[in-house]
Formats: sequence, C-alpha cells, structure tokens
Amino acid sequence: MDWAQILIGTGVGAVIFFVWNAIAWMGLQHHKADYVPLPNAAEVADALARVPPTGAFYALPHFAAYEKGLNDPAFDARMRQGPNAMIVRFESGPAMQGKTFGQGFAINLTEAFCCSLAVAFAGAKLTGWGPHVLLTVGMGVFACVAVYFALSVWAQIPWRFAFSNTFDKVIGYGLVGTALYFLGVSGAG
Repeated sequence: MDWAQILIGTGVGAVIFFVWNAIAWMGLQHHKADYVPLPNAAEVADALARVPPTGAFYALPHFAAYEKGLNDPAFDARMRQGPNAMIVRFESGPAMQGKTFGQGFAINLTEAFCCSLAVAFAGAKLTGWGPHVLLTVGMGVFACVAVYFALSVWAQIPWRFAFSNTFDKVIGYGLVGTALYFLGVSGAG
C-alpha cells in the first residue's frame, strides 16, 4: 500500500468534495426548496428568542413533560393533536463563518481519506475507471442511507432533503473516484 498516493488522493479528493459542495449548495438551485420560510416567522422568532442557543435539538412536544414519558396517554394524544416539530436554534451571527468552512473541509478530508483507503485496499481488483467510481459512489450511497435516510425515518427530516443531499454525495463521490483512478491510487489507471 502506497501511503504517499493515499495522502495525495486524500488531499485532491478533499478539494474535489469541497468545491463540488460549494457548487451544489451555492451555484445549483436544487437546495433552495429544502428550506422554506415560515408563514408567521416573526411570531416564531419572538418565541425562539426566549430559548437559549445551546445547539440542542428541541422536540415539541417532548416526552419528558409527561409523567409516564413516551408511554403517557396524554403524550400520545398531544402527538396526535399536533403541531409537532423538531427545532434547532442556531447561534446568532453569520451563517457561514471561517470555522464553518474549516470544519466542512475537515469532514471532506475524512471522506476523501476513507475513499482513498478503500480504493487502495481494493487494489488490483479495481481494473478500470468504472470500478473506482462504483466503489466510491457505493460508499457515498451507504453514507447517505445511514445518515439522511435514517433521519428521514426516525426524526422525520423531509425526504426531499435526504434525496437532494444523496444526489450531491453521489456526484461528489463519483468525482473523487474518478480522481483516484487518474491518480493511480490503486495502481490502476
């Protein structure tokens, strides 16, 4: 296993992920429908101003407010009545700060390192461009199913969000697989 190639593949792959994510989120239009404005935003903002920005994931209603928790008939009735929501209160300030991009790039490095390592371990079994791309795209699909699809089922995150992010990952992982092929990370190419 050539660690120099893996590290070069990691660096190149991280840049590809970072640039592709920037294009997908800022250049393309498909994420604009993932977030919609509230019809009564001022009222909701006034109510949220009284909630500390702790980075918590708030649930409305929350089972802890009921004597028997999840098994409380009153909790079940409240869930049936609605409205029900999951709320994340962000810290005040600009949405995209330097640390946001730094943390995002660290995630891209991790993704690219895992792709490079998987391609290197597969080695001679990857006989061309197609197998490289299939392996890395498969990793991206697996990551999306494990995260976004699970959140859509268990936390009721909208399915549109899960699918639009899966689209982004499939393209990004395919681009990284292509780069790893041409860099010769597995000795092919």
